[in-house]
Amino acid sequence: MDELEATFESLPIYIISASKKPGLVNQYQGYAGGGGYAVELGTGPVLRPIGTEEDPNLWIMGWLDVVYEGTAKREYVHEILNELVRPESIVALAPSMGRSLQWVLEDTFAALISVLKHEAFEAEQEVRYVFTYRGRPKFRPEPRGIVPFIKVGNHQGALKSEQPDGRLPITGVFVGPPASTAERRMRSVDLLLSKDYPGVRSTDSRLPYVP
Repeated sequence: MDELEATFESLPIYIISASKKPGLVNQYQGYAGGGGYAVELGTGPVLRPIGTEEDPNLWIMGWLDVVYEGTAKREYVHEILNELVRPESIVALAPSMGRSLQWVLEDTFAALISVLKHEAFEAEQEVRYVFTYRGRPKFRPEPRGIVPFIKVGNHQGALKSEQPDGRLPITGVFVGPPASTAERRMRSVDLLLSKDYPGVRSTDSRLPYVP
């Protein structure tokens, strides 16, 4: 535990953010510039990095609900810490799993802090897919600087593969805002069909565009 703070500062945590509510205008405004699509996914896929070096320390937490309210956050923290000290906890099982106790602690705390968010954002109903990956990421320029990222997919194969070996379970597409036309909805369906996604419904988001 004495070394945990120093090592945790350098632990790369990757988060995919999503929402349970596809009709949030602030999400479109903030991330799609008043256009774009909300893609509805099933929760089944195991998202893993692709096109990266193998990492024996890859740790996948999967989809986690973001916790906003103060009392709920405190209860969640206590639940995680109590789980760590149980005799049959993941910490106790770590040696038999061939994992370093330090890695287990880091990854557990990574999952913990990744789902705590200020209650002012509660309306977003955010869920996050969280994992840690210590290999070298890719980089892209953003207005706020150079951002590290990795590509992920519904993937069970070798991490160095350039393509996922499974398709994402896309179940629907919400088109907008502004309120979409029938032609725009059909274009989204045609695009999905061209990518071998039959039977995906396309829905008008019915959101107004407020510049």
